[in-house]
Amino acid sequence: MWQFVSGGGEDDECPIEAAQREVQEEVNLNVNGRLQKLDAMATIPACVFKDVASWANDLLIVPEHSFAIDVKDAELAISAEHEELRWVTSDQAYDLLTWDSNKTALWELCERLKRGL
Repeated sequence: MWQFVSGGGEDDECPIEAAQREVQEEVNLNVNGRLQKLDAMATIPACVFKDVASWANDLLIVPEHSFAIDVKDAELAISAEHEELRWVTSDQAYDLLTWDSNKTALWELCERLKRGL
């Protein structure tokens, strides 16, 4: 399964704080406030997560927020949570990605770059 860096908020983290922490944990990159919020959002049923049993009983739907960051010249190192990190073109990434929500975020990012946004 291929997807972008992802993860949920812990305690009272807002989405951007969770994203910054997840990037640090998963690819060892300190974002230093460089994350760009994308408009792409999705919701995911809580039942698809393996640790849902330890969550609050009334947490049924998990929001998914999307962010982007320029990582050129960055040295990334994946965590033990993952098996592989690969640099690919946007077309290759689109073909590899498992989740439609990741494909939507990738499309938005590509459009923003094309339009100079």
